[in-house]
Amino acid sequence: MDNIIVVMEKNIETGILEKEYCLIEANEYGELLDGIYVINKNGALYVHLKITTGRDVSDWEYSAIFDYYDPDALSGGGLEIQEILDEYNPSWEIIFPCPDEALAFQKSVVSILEKHFIELQDTYKIISDKKADYE
Repeated sequence: MDNIIVVMEKNIETGILEKEYCLIEANEYGELLDGIYVINKNGALYVHLKITTGRDVSDWEYSAIFDYYDPDALSGGGLEIQEILDEYNPSWEIIFPCPDEALAFQKSVVSILEKHFIELQDTYKIISDKKADYE
């Protein structure tokens, strides 16, 4: 395992990461992962996964990425996707029910990262000639 991520359980009332939930191995797209934790909400666990661009973007790219990135490309399995507008680079928070088994948890995270990578690459291609539109 090269890219080990410790997933913590966060107390919904205090916001404190209280205990280790599990370990997962991020794939080659792990640099797109900006944070992950689980919360217990009314007896059900939910994963909060924060993804980003994996690199610093310029001001015009920031706006263009949000304009052209299609969050529906990540859809499936009851995902809730929110844009995070107060970060230096474009970021999204994905919330979904926590799978019961560690392997299913890992597969869910890896699948989202892979889909995000593909959508991000497609977005970079689309915006590559749009700099003048944003300056």
